[in-house]
Amino acid sequence: MFWKCFTLVFATAFVGVGYAIYVATEPPPKPDPKDIAAAMDRFSEDARFVMPPVEPLVDLPSVTRVVSGGDIQPQELIIGVAIDGASRAYPINLINTPFRKVINDTLADEPIVVTWCDNCHSAAVFSRKLQGRNELFGCSGILWKESLVFYDETTGSFWNNVRGEAVSGPRRGQKLKPIDAAVTTWKEWTEAHPDTTVVHAERIESTFSLDYYHKLRAKGPMVMAVRTRSGGVAWDLDALNANPVQTGTIDDVPVVVFFHAPTMSARVFDRRLGGQELAFKLDGEDAIDDATGSRWDVISGTAIDGLRRGRSLTPMPGLVTLTATWEELFPESRIVGDSRRRTESMEAGGG
Repeated sequence: MFWKCFTLVFATAFVGVGYAIYVATEPPPKPDPKDIAAAMDRFSEDARFVMPPVEPLVDLPSVTRVVSGGDIQPQELIIGVAIDGASRAYPINLINTPFRKVINDTLADEPIVVTWCDNCHSAAVFSRKLQGRNELFGCSGILWKESLVFYDETTGSFWNNVRGEAVSGPRRGQKLKPIDAAVTTWKEWTEAHPDTTVVHAERIESTFSLDYYHKLRAKGPMVMAVRTRSGGVAWDLDALNANPVQTGTIDDVPVVVFFHAPTMSARVFDRRLGGQELAFKLDGEDAIDDATGSRWDVISGTAIDGLRRGRSLTPMPGLVTLTATWEELFPESRIVGDSRRRTESMEAGGG
């Protein structure tokens, strides 16, 4: 398996730049020269070796919300994924370790990989379907431009969770299909998805709850970001807090951006429904569509009352991350509401 010789390869790659080197307890197989060449490419210029790589994590058990009982507190932050009526929560306090920051899972028969980077506060989920097979991914132990890097088991290529693409190795430039995910509280997620399952694992810490965002502000501003055909577009969270319902266009798709201030959750949806473009306004913690007055949950994008009750908007997969990280990885991206740039247009990604 690739990961078994992976540590030696990257110890070799980083010898000249002063990073820590892991000494294996037993002699590893002789590395493939192609792996060494990939490790020594331009990727290494912006990479920081933190720890040895981790074998791909699979079969992390999950339980129902009822079985989980009171193990998860209402204000704890989770990564929530919903596919074809099935939903699962990944509590960040349970996965904030290199051994669980890259989770290979299956939900509603869809093979997915759930990734989490606490360094830049980014959660991103992707399909594991790649070139005709269900790929396995593992945590590389490397930060690239201060964001998470994971590797695929087949080729050892390095993937970045913010860009959603391979940044080094044989698959460099290839992209993974993003899967919609939300970072919100356990309370909000279970209210929107009462039948959710939740991964079951030993608790790592208790840091990640709502008050964590107050501490995170010391790292700088944050954005809700979406990858586009031409790069990406992002919305400044402070601007969203001031105006929690905003509209725009992404790759010719009319979208609405919702911000749920009580949980600091931001979501982006295609605002077309039944051939009609909907307009929304905020009403308390929910949104109201102008056409029918139906009430919408801003986290799930589902109408919870009114004529459109039970109808759902199509989510646009994105992620919340530090503004500095997004700008480093998408330097040409437009940031809507960024007071530093005084961005006026909310159109993006039309190319």
